[in-house]
Amino acid sequence: MKAIRHIATLCVSYLLSSRRQAHWLVVITLQFMAHVCFSQDIHFSQFNQSPVLLNPAATGTFDGYERAVLNHKSQWVTTGAKYRTTSASFDMTVMKEKKSMAHLGAGVYFYNDMAGDAKMGMNQLGISLSGILQLGQMHKAAAGLHFGGMQRSAQTNNLEWGSQYNGYKYDPSLSSNESNSYSSLMYADVGTGLFYEFSNSEGSVSEHESFKISAGIAALHFNKPGFRNSGNVQEQLHRKWVALVNAHYDLIGSPLSIAPSLLYVSQGPSSEALFGMLLHYRLSQGSKITNYLKESSIAFGFHYRLKDALIPQIYVQFADFGFGISYDVNISKLSSATASRGGIEVSIKYVNLHSSLYKSRR
Repeated sequence: MKAIRHIATLCVSYLLSSRRQAHWLVVITLQFMAHVCFSQDIHFSQFNQSPVLLNPAATGTFDGYERAVLNHKSQWVTTGAKYRTTSASFDMTVMKEKKSMAHLGAGVYFYNDMAGDAKMGMNQLGISLSGILQLGQMHKAAAGLHFGGMQRSAQTNNLEWGSQYNGYKYDPSLSSNESNSYSSLMYADVGTGLFYEFSNSEGSVSEHESFKISAGIAALHFNKPGFRNSGNVQEQLHRKWVALVNAHYDLIGSPLSIAPSLLYVSQGPSSEALFGMLLHYRLSQGSKITNYLKESSIAFGFHYRLKDALIPQIYVQFADFGFGISYDVNISKLSSATASRGGIEVSIKYVNLHSSLYKSRR
């Protein structure tokens, strides 16, 4: 979607640089650009590092008690316009005891997305709740909801218009004769999801003798929030469907493990699919009995966004902390405009791993 935003911006720039008085075409281009921007959603390449944003049922479904995640992505710096996305989330388990068969998850999340010279963007703040059920020793299931508010805005006064061409050059002192129809729009947002996990790690003494697989589906923007801008144009955010599968398999007798993953997202007329794998190398072994030793590892791998980008990634875990960095290498037709420089993304995660077998929650 940001590719379309950039193409629309290039169209406007071309009209102004060629000094054509095609005011009607500028207006149509901007209306199209605004509709695309306001009808679609954000996405991260390190999708495994933003679980609460993708599925409210994933809230509290981790090994530990508290989790905090920070993500930031900067895209297409070669175009001269800024496309930046930042998110933060915190979630925790509630009423979780060592032998309990059910507990709750609760969290809060925020993200900000800003794009282009018009600073088209959105902010969202919400809470996420889940109910988690332990189905025997190796199976876990959860259902979740999130509730939040979204605010979208744009500053069209930062754009250059054909009506500001004085016959010789662009003159910013001339009126654009345009109103800022997208100054600020606010609406409520609701999402829901389901989550399932299988793990045989409960029966192992050390933390490197396990196989784990999880899957989740979610319907975000379930209420399909709609609004009218000041130009009385009806806008509506499409419902977003998310399917995510993760696995982690320890190679027995080796410090290596593999972690394949798959994400599919569909929203209105748009969709994307990402798949790939990370290879983990264990630097130090963790213990589940005493919890005094915590695992440290380094991982490297690739993900591929179908028909768009190849994404190399490095992830380092040291005890309770994790740090990831990835880069989108654009290989689509847009690569001629971006010089294949899609964007850099970083993630920082903290998980309180008080999860030893004989330690109770304080």
